[in-house]
Amino acid sequence: MRGRQEHSTSWKAHANLKCPSADRNHIAAPLKTRLEQAPPTSAVETLAVEFTAFVRGTDELQLFAHDAAGSARAGRKRALRAAVHEIKNKFRHSSLYQVVEVHPQSRLPERRYALIGYDP
Repeated sequence: MRGRQEHSTSWKAHANLKCPSADRNHIAAPLKTRLEQAPPTSAVETLAVEFTAFVRGTDELQLFAHDAAGSARAGRKRALRAAVHEIKNKFRHSSLYQVVEVHPQSRLPERRYALIGYDP
């Protein structure tokens, strides 16, 4: 971030993302932290945010996408995959399951649905 303050002084704050993201809250968090740590000394007249060093090969990340909902879904799916991977590493097996409809017309309730391991 670069800003021009009153009396023609300048101000800069630099932040790196730990992992690539298209989520505006994830991008804004380190910038907000920098602002809290080193706020401008006077009123800011103009503010510019510059993005550099984009990651190659991240087709899920669509920062400037026309389909914002698709980009948000991709971000949530990536976060879910990371969380599942973390759980599997911690417990050595997956403890996540999903309910699947097997025989919906069965008279016995326990035959209508089944639990299967969840892997996004």
